[in-house]
Amino acid sequence: MSTHSGLSEAGMPEEATQIKVIPLICRNCGSALSGAEEDILFFCPRCRVGWEISGSSFKERKVFYAKPRKKDQRFEKLIYLPFWVFEISNIEIKAKPERIREFFMRKSSGVNRIYVEAYECFMGDIYGNLALRYLHSAPRYELVEARKVVGCTRSAETVLPFLKYYLLRYLDQFQDITGVEVSLDSNEFYLVCFPYAFVGENQLLDLTLDFTILTQGILNFHSFRQEFGL
Repeated sequence: MSTHSGLSEAGMPEEATQIKVIPLICRNCGSALSGAEEDILFFCPRCRVGWEISGSSFKERKVFYAKPRKKDQRFEKLIYLPFWVFEISNIEIKAKPERIREFFMRKSSGVNRIYVEAYECFMGDIYGNLALRYLHSAPRYELVEARKVVGCTRSAETVLPFLKYYLLRYLDQFQDITGVEVSLDSNEFYLVCFPYAFVGENQLLDLTLDFTILTQGILNFHSFRQEFGL
């Protein structure tokens, strides 16, 4: 990280330039961390943990892979898209009249996790709001240790506002949420990389929920293709 103070009319620095270099090494074992220049989280291949850049320091994050529900011999190489997964509790809803509040409380009672894309993506019909599909479907999957992490460009702190937003959008599927306010607690969060098969020039097959998405919605999809050798 570096900051520049600017130059005076004489072309001399007005203040000393401050440069702070953060070495990309694991704080646990000293191994070199892997990641791309635009990433916010770097992965230790030895400890199997992620280190998220937070200001001028690192924060350790749990990182997992989700195993495909079933192996398909047609797909030898897979792409893994990273999502922040937040464990949710104590959902409270304010709405009038009381019957509306009770209706939304019932609908939200089964929400235990909220998923937020850790990579840059378009929101809208072209992409299908994949994180909302996970929230709505509450998929079951087996977690294993990560082998590497690709394309994690959004920090956990950055996506926190999405928790209420995604919960409201989830509830809006059942009834208009105008005038509805929500609050919730997040007990724990971690990064999960979900498996996808490259099935066409512009399509990925989700191997957790078994549906296809368009790659145009992923802003840095070229980095995924490069890292996974596609």
